Amino acid sequence: MIFKRLFTALLSVIIMIIPFNAGAQEHTHIMTEEFVEPTCSKEGYYYSYCQICGYSEDGKIIIPKTEHSYGIWHKDILPSCISTGREIRYCSVCNARDYRIVAATGKHISYVAYRFPATQYSSGEIVNMCKSCNIILSKKIFQRIKTIKLKSGKCVYNGKPKKPKVKVRDADGKVIPEKYYTLSYDKKPVKVGTYNVGILFINDYYGYYTLTYDVIPRKCKLEAVKPVEGGIAVYVKKVYPESNGVSVVYSTNKKFKKPKKYNTKELAFNLTGLKRNKTYYVKARAYSTVKGKKIYSKWTKTYKTVVK
Repeated sequence: MIFKRLFTALLSVIIMIIPFNAGAQEHTHIMTEEFVEPTCSKEGYYYSYCQICGYSEDGKIIIPKTEHSYGIWHKDILPSCISTGREIRYCSVCNARDYRIVAATGKHISYVAYRFPATQYSSGEIVNMCKSCNIILSKKIFQRIKTIKLKSGKCVYNGKPKKPKVKVRDADGKVIPEKYYTLSYDKKPVKVGTYNVGILFINDYYGYYTLTYDVIPRKCKLEAVKPVEGGIAVYVKKVYPESNGVSVVYSTNKKFKKPKKYNTKELAFNLTGLKRNKTYYVKARAYSTVKGKKIYSKWTKTYKTVVK
């Protein structure tokens, strides 16, 4: 066993000595080459040496790392109106990262920060701000609702639905466009009567209001207004079917101050008990009774006559 160990140690010493002895002897070098290609993350090298004696004329030549093979730039941090952004790209070989700064855009990103609708009691506003720097970019004021009126509160009957237009004005007297409200009328506003229209404000206005209007009968027509002894004879030429009767007012004052009124369903009648030799002014209108309420037509022209 001891002999075996000694033999192994002696053999190792001989092997170590042989190259130096061989190098001392003349021989033809048998050269071999090693080449490791460099990458972007690791250096390469070139090495040419003798297989027998290890001789190398230049030694190991180090080859520097190559440049990274970067792809396209991608957005990493978006720039804003006042702050810079950043872009990033990756090496396709080693996944190394490269960054570059992107200049601030100088452009604000607008959004609605506040929105308050206008009402009949207070104005409204829309405030636009920049998402990045929070400065106010714009402010639009909507003046409060001041007046809500029907174009006509009395529509003359003609057998068709009557839906008068609504006109809305703000505190500055400007007309509020129809896009800011919707209208809802009573169903079938055709016959003589009183009807409602609802106004619902939307978008930048808020509130709900109701207005009423009348569909009135057509005017009656008077054929003649003649003086008689102690009175005036009135002849009605025509009363339309939607009317129930005729209402006549008369006065000694052409502006009809303190007038007297006479309602009738007759087409010919006398106004009696009047002062003789006195000038009287007379006009008439048709009426229709709906749910106990008289709804009147427009007046006829004013007639003037002197009582006998």
